[in-house]
Amino acid sequence: MAPGREARELPIVSDEFAEMPIIDLELYIQGSESASPSDAAILECKKVAECFHRFGIILIKDPRVNMQDND
Repeated sequence: MAPGREARELPIVSDEFAEMPIIDLELYIQGSESASPSDAAILECKKVAECFHRFGIILIKDPRVNMQDND
């Protein structure tokens, strides 16, 4: 390290990402079984668009995936 420069710890995840909502895929799955999407499913769609606009990524919670598979 160059003289006069102190090491500093950088956060792994910025505070901005802490605000990112998790998209609940279960609402999409339920909506695919009916003729029209529910208000909750439409809200999740809006969350997806907002996440891509603000962060460029989305976080998804899929009820079909076993949590042990994440490990």
